[in-house]
Amino acid sequence: LLTLKIQERAKARGISKYQDGDVTRDFDTIHDDYTMGGTLMTDYDATKWLVENGPEFNGATLEEGVERGFFVMGEAAGPTHPLKPDEPYHAFPLVFFVLRQNAGNPCPHQQNNQNFF
Repeated sequence: LLTLKIQERAKARGISKYQDGDVTRDFDTIHDDYTMGGTLMTDYDATKWLVENGPEFNGATLEEGVERGFFVMGEAAGPTHPLKPDEPYHAFPLVFFVLRQNAGNPCPHQQNNQNFF
């Protein structure tokens, strides 16, 4: 991994930290930080960790998702409002509410206008 080589070279050259605006970058621990102390060494490791630690996956395992071919997302997966098991999810429910209210003319402000995008 690139971060491992950066960390090795930084330690060999005596370079440890530098200030990047408001953030301090630590070259002497960059690999350890990036891999969570060696826990996330491969894409598989990172994906497995995310599935097993993400609240949106409802405690599912990566193996269950692979076997099923998909994950059933839990209530915590909705960033703008909670997912409900018996309702479709819309990321921006207000938009769909407005469209339902104006079902005959979903974009009344653009009526009779020629629009180019």
